[in-house]
Amino acid sequence: MKTGSDPIFRRSVKTHSSLRKGAYALGFALISSLAHGVTVVDDGFETGTHPTGFRTVATGTGVAVHAVNTSNGTMSSPLAVDPAFAGGAGNRVLGVYGTANYPIIATLGGNALLSTVSDSITLSFDFRLTNTPLSAVGGFRFGLANSNGTLANFDGSGSASDNDSGYYVTPGVSGSTPAANNYIFNEAGGTSPILAGLDRAALTASAAGANIADMNVHSVSLSLTRDSLTTILISLTIDSTTWTATDSSANLRTSFDEIAFNNGFATTYAQYNLDNLKLTATNFVPIPEPAFAGLVGIGVLSFLQRRRLG
Repeated sequence: MKTGSDPIFRRSVKTHSSLRKGAYALGFALISSLAHGVTVVDDGFETGTHPTGFRTVATGTGVAVHAVNTSNGTMSSPLAVDPAFAGGAGNRVLGVYGTANYPIIATLGGNALLSTVSDSITLSFDFRLTNTPLSAVGGFRFGLANSNGTLANFDGSGSASDNDSGYYVTPGVSGSTPAANNYIFNEAGGTSPILAGLDRAALTASAAGANIADMNVHSVSLSLTRDSLTTILISLTIDSTTWTATDSSANLRTSFDEIAFNNGFATTYAQYNLDNLKLTATNFVPIPEPAFAGLVGIGVLSFLQRRRLG
């Protein structure tokens, strides 16, 4: 029988205590992040967040970005340089080129949630078109989506992405200004492709939308807020103009694990560069590393148990 004087016993107790403390810390950090919000993504597409020079490999607050189109999945994999963005020639950006219907998806490594009232998510980034699409349907579009269990984790993973649901925006291009009920959408995910499926419901915005008719750099912010159990507020800002919309349908989108970008279906489709991609969420549940998943669970349960006993 091991006793307190046995050195092996003491090391075992010490190790077990350290593991428990680590589990408590991880569990507390997870609960704290849920309560106060976290920066999920903060990526300038520099070597600090993409050390290999490819956008599919990310570290820190960087985010892995994949092209799901099967025929051109690797065309834009290396990070590019666009001197038009702040930082000049040293600034690495995400160059996107390929065929029409060429979605790229940034996976969040967890779920940003709008499960309770006052939960919010904010996506922001800079972009510029690098060509002039011939029609509005070939334009730039972006949004927050849920993969419904089919995350794109590698280039060329498939263009079908037909079960992704969420909210997305299609600003006007080429002199076309979209009507107030034709640029903010709730996508159900029943038809292909992401950000362009036919099973979308238009949400009427506060005014007609933006018209991007140049190749300058533009700044975007898209915020989703759970206003009540039955409504989600959507706020879109492009440069200095803000539009709002409300979704009070029976199909509120409340869980998101990816950021998506796409162009359209015209002969001359939008090509674009991105930079300074950021996402913050007040309620984010990360997917823990397998080795720590059990310890995190112990920490969370112990924390909750101690709160009940207190």
